[in-house]
Amino acid sequence: HWTGSQWAFGSHSNPGTDVEGCSAVRGSTDMVFLRGFDGTLRERFWNGNAWAWRNHGRPAPDVDAFGTPSSYAISGPTTRVFVPGRNGHLYRFTLDAANQGSWQDFQAPPGKSVRKVHATASGGIFAITEDGDVCSWWFGTWPCYGKPDNKHVWDCSDPILLD
Repeated sequence: HWTGSQWAFGSHSNPGTDVEGCSAVRGSTDMVFLRGFDGTLRERFWNGNAWAWRNHGRPAPDVDAFGTPSSYAISGPTTRVFVPGRNGHLYRFTLDAANQGSWQDFQAPPGKSVRKVHATASGGIFAITEDGDVCSWWFGTWPCYGKPDNKHVWDCSDPILLD
């Protein structure tokens, strides 16, 4: 972590659950989003004096977060985090300048379940489905593009991992 004058290793305290998968955002404040083993979205952020944890809960009352979140900052202080739900839907968590958060269910491509997600700073939201197809969320629609070279896509970070 950055101490203000140098990089250093150190304890980041206990987030309240084991966590995995991270997505970092550098905007008006530095923050890292992780998925808790308890199905919640956790945030590690710099509060101006020290690193702290926030628990943003589950995407929906009976839906655990699943997989690795993907995030980006838009319009200054607004941050958007995308995470697959255990029910196969894609969820967006929006955090505003006042650190108030809200969840939105983007559903899933018809007949498919979202397994992985990758959000780009320019607003592109790409998902990998359980059957290995590449799809994108575009203003309420889910165009799917199939499998590149007829190969399953397993991850949609940069670069794309094929079987």
